[in-house]
Amino acid sequence: MRLLRTIFFCLITWPLVAQSVEQENPPNTISLDSHLYIDKTEIANLHWLEYLHYLAKDSGQAAMQSALPDTTVWLTVGDTLRYQHYLRYPGYRYFPVVGITLSQARHYCAWRSAIVSARLTDKIFQYRLPTESEWMKAAAASLDVQQYPFGYQEIYGPISLSKRKSREYFKKVNSEVDYTVFRQDLLAYIKNKQEIVFNVIKNFKDYFQYGDYAPSYIFDKRTPANLLGLHHMIGNVAEMTDQPGIAKGGSWFHYPDEGEITKQIVYFKPEAWLGFRCVCEVATKN
Repeated sequence: MRLLRTIFFCLITWPLVAQSVEQENPPNTISLDSHLYIDKTEIANLHWLEYLHYLAKDSGQAAMQSALPDTTVWLTVGDTLRYQHYLRYPGYRYFPVVGITLSQARHYCAWRSAIVSARLTDKIFQYRLPTESEWMKAAAASLDVQQYPFGYQEIYGPISLSKRKSREYFKKVNSEVDYTVFRQDLLAYIKNKQEIVFNVIKNFKDYFQYGDYAPSYIFDKRTPANLLGLHHMIGNVAEMTDQPGIAKGGSWFHYPDEGEITKQIVYFKPEAWLGFRCVCEVATKN
């Protein structure tokens, strides 16, 4: 049974690091120019578990332990459930990996470079973190960021909130607020039928904020891809650049305007709202 689980694990993670020898482009990427590609999605828990699996097998337990995410980041946002289960629980497999350092992200890029390059006959794939300008180019998707600060022509979508969900949100509101009044205000807000589509903090009047308050599925259909076909460049988790302490795109923990393409998110340590995606330079082997 353990062997079957391992085989299944390798099969479902294969697309990120493996491809046929005829394939010239890096797997799971979109082209930015003739030799530079960027991941369609953020690196997910599933991909990180694959990385840990190979580290343990090829480099030993010490190397694997050094690559483990810092799960205590969830305690800083008051989430004990994800603190215990976020990385390994099957329901979070395709959610972005968080709680990692810049150094850990860079080591992952180096490992992925070696794995993918070794499986091809004539190409070298060099994965790394994007520069800030590369990330901005991908997020803008050829749009003018002065006119489209998020890289989307339309950033609003329909609002859908059930009575059960509204009661859950009401619990976050000051207890002095009457539920009947709250519900009326909420219904009036919903009738506008517009809400920003990104997985970020949503504003509801002055006394309340609502949203998912957590990362979401890396292919979440509620948040459409940008014009390049890239998912979650804005929101979900902020994404590291190669510049230490500088991330881009905002997150579920940030307000919408913090995720504008031209703005920077500053970080000092691993966070529950911080992840990354890779860019890849392709060269021909000598």
